[in-house]
Amino acid sequence: MDNNTSPVTYILGAVLLAVVAGGTIYVAQLREENARLKAQTAARPASAGAAAAPAAAAPQAAGKRVIADDDRRLMVAKLQGDGGSPVWFATMAGNAEAAAFQKALQSVFEEAGWQVKGSALITFQVKPGVFIFAADDDAPPYLTQVMDAFGVLGIAPTLGTGYREFYKTKKAENPGWNGFELADDQAYVVVIGPKPAG
Repeated sequence: MDNNTSPVTYILGAVLLAVVAGGTIYVAQLREENARLKAQTAARPASAGAAAAPAAAAPQAAGKRVIADDDRRLMVAKLQGDGGSPVWFATMAGNAEAAAFQKALQSVFEEAGWQVKGSALITFQVKPGVFIFAADDDAPPYLTQVMDAFGVLGIAPTLGTGYREFYKTKKAENPGWNGFELADDQAYVVVIGPKPAG
């Protein structure tokens, strides 16, 4: 022992060396455990719930109204049996989502045997949602089928009756007013606006 070095210094040095050695061993064990857990996680198959979640969320993320195959069959069943009723559509221009939804709806109506009499583009602002404007105060009976078909999708269209007279009145008051001009033989129009938020 060096005469200038006290026994306390040797003891502190030994303790410090033991702490460093112990810490090194502990860190090595943590690294080994971390590697083992990573290997287990990589080898484990994804759970069915985890795999299904992204697929289920895809339509929402895309922000599109879609008609699932089962819903399509139910809608066709509700629309069939009236011997080729007519349907007219009007769709928000410049809105790809509304246009795609209208085409999907038209396909359902055609499969059910309905006659698509018109598909106009709306060049003015329309509120989000689906609207049905009947020309007369007494809507044709087959509109009940249309409303029921939309109900399959969880959509309750806003229904307005007496629209032909309403349109004429509004145009007389203000020629610049925008609305849906119904043809003489047109009983109603299904208006497809932008997708509602949420």
